[in-house]
Amino acid sequence: MPTKKIETLFNAILYLRDGAQGTFKVGNYEAEPKEVQAFVSKQIQAFIISGYNRLDDSGKKVIQAFTGTSDVAEITKNVWNAFQEQANYDLLWQRAFRPVPLRKGQLSWDIGNVTSGLTLKILNEGQKVDYAKITGSKVTGSVDLYGGGLSIDWKTMEGRDLAGFYNSMIDFKTAKMTKLAEIFYGLLWTAASAHTVAYQGTAGTDTQLDRDIMTINKGYETISSACKDLGFGDTANITMLMYFAPTMKARMLAALR
Repeated sequence: MPTKKIETLFNAILYLRDGAQGTFKVGNYEAEPKEVQAFVSKQIQAFIISGYNRLDDSGKKVIQAFTGTSDVAEITKNVWNAFQEQANYDLLWQRAFRPVPLRKGQLSWDIGNVTSGLTLKILNEGQKVDYAKITGSKVTGSVDLYGGGLSIDWKTMEGRDLAGFYNSMIDFKTAKMTKLAEIFYGLLWTAASAHTVAYQGTAGTDTQLDRDIMTINKGYETISSACKDLGFGDTANITMLMYFAPTMKARMLAALR
């Protein structure tokens, strides 16, 4: 690849900042200003949303995914800030939620709960079948709007500071992902707080390990029973997720063994 991928994006931004004179060249391909503007917008959005991003899919362009491990190795040669301080977050909350696909312009969706009143019974000769109704309820979810701006100062652009530009992108993405983690882990914490399971076993009689095992089993049984008729399949044998604080990792791993 003739150009670092992250540097190509930065150069595209500088091209637009300098007035978009002529065409923007990437390898053997020349892009018009409108193409470059759409490209920059698309790639910044993709970078913020995902850690693995594809740029253009037309087949004509030589640019491909950036921020991969190979790019980091190249960047470190230029006195790269490889240990930038940033908030800690993870994406494990995503395993507990199901995404809802929304069409362009759709700002709400319905969460339905359908119950069938059908019952099966033995019929005598000539007896009529009873037809049951399907009833249900729904909750409407609405889209919340969050906003934030990515500011690239004059010094970064005028000095062609690629490291500064990359750091700004990382800061913006970290803020977004941290906010998502706070929201969704907050939902999980709220649900857990409203449905607690008492610590099982007897103090002084059962060991901490035994009590941890009994409590995990009790939690599994409680969730299994509560969800058995809600359409999640065979909840008596289903695989469940368990979230715990990092400080509890040793205890939880010991109990799960």
